[in-house]
Amino acid sequence: MPSLDDIRPLSEVATQNGWQMSPAPSDAGSEIDEAVRELSELRRGRGIFATDIEQRTGRILRETCAIQTTDTERQIREKLIQAITSLATMLPDDLQLAALTALGMEENCSGEFLDQRLKWLAEALGRDPRTARRRVDLAFRRMAEELIEKKQSPADDYSAEQWHTESVHGVFRLDLEFPVLTEIRQIVSSVNGLDEIQLPATAPRRTPSQKDHVRAEFMYGGRILEHRQASPSHMILTVQLAKTLHIGERYEYCIQYTVLSPELMHSYYFLTPLRKTSRFSARVKFAPDRLPRHVWAVHGIPPRAAEEINSEDVPMTIDRIGEVTAEFELLRQGLTYGLRWSDS
Repeated sequence: MPSLDDIRPLSEVATQNGWQMSPAPSDAGSEIDEAVRELSELRRGRGIFATDIEQRTGRILRETCAIQTTDTERQIREKLIQAITSLATMLPDDLQLAALTALGMEENCSGEFLDQRLKWLAEALGRDPRTARRRVDLAFRRMAEELIEKKQSPADDYSAEQWHTESVHGVFRLDLEFPVLTEIRQIVSSVNGLDEIQLPATAPRRTPSQKDHVRAEFMYGGRILEHRQASPSHMILTVQLAKTLHIGERYEYCIQYTVLSPELMHSYYFLTPLRKTSRFSARVKFAPDRLPRHVWAVHGIPPRAAEEINSEDVPMTIDRIGEVTAEFELLRQGLTYGLRWSDS
């Protein structure tokens, strides 16, 4: 298929102009240091669950988390948890664990004081307490950098997102009569009470006489309430989740797209995330008698350039059963990732 990004979840398709990070101001370094200090202030005592959370929340956290002077202690805590959960899922596993433990948000760790939580973290990592503390410091530095980037892009602040994507595992089968893309996705809720999501997707452009040329259905985890064709190449699915999610709660679903008009497909499977996305694995299975001559991995380039073949690109190897796989981590919003192939 194209991408079935030409079914690329439109929840995840970049706008025509794409997304660009604003240039960092000259004092970005000092702001990062300030953000680190603010995160460090939150980890004392009971961490995020301290009763004086309002007094501990600094300027940068207030700005990036859209905290208002009229917010209650509970509202401040929920906004902080939302932002910190989003930031932490962008980190490697060990740093994610370090950050959440230090702030008192790791569900498997109980400790009224920071030293108790760091002791637990050291045991969980198999390291000494000093190393555990250094992991926390590194995690806070990475999170602070992301916070400042967010501060410079206020239109994309955390409060605007109800959920984000933690991982996408896609298997695109081209060895069937009708190509099928199956995606297992893990999302994380950024609000309380999330029970519906919208999943836009791009599909091969159809003509007015071609109807339902891509069929979408859930294997598990959701039910399609509405299937709206926003344009000849864009559809939007309104999906009811199997349960209502709370802030920071992870949820998995599996959706399958079947291409009923294979002749319309493009030669790629792409993901272009607009929501925060931590991991993406793409596997394509070709028919043994229809193997492409070349397959390339696309590692985070502008959408318009993703379909172009660069003479410097190194082709990937298709294995003996006709499959090729690529893994991507810490995807940048507005850039394209995935696999592209050609018969020439």
